[in-house]
Amino acid sequence: MGGCVQSKNESNISNMGRMAVGSTTANISDAVLDAAIGSNPMAALKQRISLTFEGENLPNLDVGSKTDAFIVLYSMVNGRKIKLGETEVIPDSLNPKWIKSIDVDYYFEMQ
Repeated sequence: MGGCVQSKNESNISNMGRMAVGSTTANISDAVLDAAIGSNPMAALKQRISLTFEGENLPNLDVGSKTDAFIVLYSMVNGRKIKLGETEVIPDSLNPKWIKSIDVDYYFEMQ
């Protein structure tokens, strides 16, 4: 992504937001930018996304029937697992397509 810069300085992030929203800083007012970003400039780098899942050729781990598949999604935060969500159980399927999605925050420009 050309022109993207990563900075930990909030004033630089605010200035990057102005440049990203308009082609020049003259095209957008501070009031409009503040309304879009709010009091937290890092919020401009976050988007809520919905993850959907499906599996193909899962191993059959059940005896007498096929696998009852489900997903549990975790995130590692400060060395601890935090549960973000889980899907429903799809009984007797080695190629499940889950209906339930899991909503998570995606942070742009973070590693």
